[in-house]
Order: sequence, then structure tokens, then C-alpha cells
Amino acid sequence: MSRPVLPVDPATGTRARVGGTDGRVAGWSVLAAVAVCAMTRAALAHPPQPAKVATEETRHQAFLEITKDEASQRAKGAESFPVDAWSQDDAFHHSEWESVESVAKRDGVRFADVLRALDDGMREHWPTAPDVTIRDTVPPCRPRPIY
Repeated sequence: MSRPVLPVDPATGTRARVGGTDGRVAGWSVLAAVAVCAMTRAALAHPPQPAKVATEETRHQAFLEITKDEASQRAKGAESFPVDAWSQDDAFHHSEWESVESVAKRDGVRFADVLRALDDGMREHWPTAPDVTIRDTVPPCRPRPIY
């Protein structure tokens, strides 16, 4: 098989290149520049400050604050899933999770400490607001009647 004859460039008297590598070099250069920038940012980044360990007082306050909304959060779950007790409970726990996250961020304490306070409060029967009843059972998971 013979190689094609390349045209001669009249200005220089040399054969012209077909297809060159200029595009590939430019593409790899951009990729390398982006990679260098990313590695530089990562190397110079400061890690976030670790959250504080929650004190016993903070844990009790978090428990009171999170449990005071239980009735309204359960009512929202019942609205969303009127005939499915398990899904109602699941919706409630999603709201509860958001409350735990909010309290942890606001107080600057570890998320796990607030979650543990909620768990300890239920197990040890910590005092709640006067009109609050905590439900510590989970309904069985059954197939939904409507999909």
C-alpha cells in the first residue's frame, strides 16, 4: 500500500501536514490546567471546624425542642398518607430528622449527639412539654392499598 503524497507548501517548499496535533495538544493543555487548579484548591483548602460535643443541658434542650413538634409532624404525615400507617410514620421521621439536623447546626454540636439525645430521652423517659405524648412504636410495614 502506498502512502499518499502530501502537497508542497509554496511559501516554505516543505510538505504540508494533514491533520496536525495542534488540536490534541490544546485539549490536553486545558485538561492539565483544570487538574492543576483543582489539586491546588484541594491542597490549600481548610477543613471545616469540628462541631462541639453536646453538653447534658444542650442534649435535654434539644430533646424538648424536637419532641414539642411531634403532634404537628405526625399530622402532616397522616395528611400525606391517609391510609398507610407505616408511610405516615416514615414521613414523621423524615421531619424529625430535619429537626435534629436544624438543632445540631444552630447549636454547633455534633449531629450524632442530638440524635443520641433524642434516643436517650425516649428510652429514659426524659420530661417533655406538658401536652406532648411521644409514640415510641412503629406500625408494621404492609403493602399500600393504593399505588
